[in-house]
Amino acid sequence: MSEERDERPVQYRLAFESDCGRAVLADLMSFCGLLNETHAPGDPAETAFREGKRAVALYVIRVMQGTPMPPKPEDVALASLERMFPGILSGASG
Repeated sequence: MSEERDERPVQYRLAFESDCGRAVLADLMSFCGLLNETHAPGDPAETAFREGKRAVALYVIRVMQGTPMPPKPEDVALASLERMFPGILSGASG
């Protein structure tokens, strides 16, 4: 899987480097609201929806740049828990 991730930035850049690819990328960035305000006052569900769309655009940009995605907070917490208490998540004793 790590080899696949190493190729992804090149694959994304190749996909979007043509004139058609740039047009599609621009359309995706616009549709995902990359440059728009995501906060919807009084509507947390709409805010979350807009943030989700925006996250897609950010993902595409990060992949093209070869920038790793930041870890999810829950993954960080679980990894920390596993370091403090080895085997706790797998149910192993020891």
